[in-house]
Amino acid sequence: MTVGTVAGTAYGYLEVQSGGVASGVQVQDGELQIDSGGVASATVLTSSIAGNNEQVYGRAVGTLVQSGAADEVQSGGQSVNAIF
Repeated sequence: MTVGTVAGTAYGYLEVQSGGVASGVQVQDGELQIDSGGVASATVLTSSIAGNNEQVYGRAVGTLVQSGAADEVQSGGQSVNAIF
């Protein structure tokens, strides 16, 4: 699944709610929010514009954060094996 657009002209958003799991999501010029109790694994964050990020309130495993993107871990959240 890809969130956002390759051209960077739209802003995509995906929320993983409590009990939800997202795997292999690519976020380009958008946002992924992982709520408390939610899990995202093998996420790729890419950005051609500033502001692309992953908000982690739950658990993120194996996130690849490329140039221009951010992995923001909030209170109670966990980011494991992130690559910057």
